[in-house]
Amino acid sequence: MIQRKIEAVITFQERQMIAYQWFSYDEISKQMALAVVAAEDQNFPLHFGFDFKQIEKALEQHERGRKLRGASTITQ
Repeated sequence: MIQRKIEAVITFQERQMIAYQWFSYDEISKQMALAVVAAEDQNFPLHFGFDFKQIEKALEQHERGRKLRGASTITQ
């Protein structure tokens, strides 16, 4: 939302308001909460926060001189 707002200001588009409505965690379905997490980490339901396979893979790649990357986003 912020990116779109900045783009609108930079390109002199008409004023755009950011519209949102906050909901507490208890007000949303469990599926929606999981969908938000899964958008960031598709394997989250399988590892519940610590994706040890991806952590190990990221460390191995980094040791071989490859670009540093994330592996267990939720815990980071």
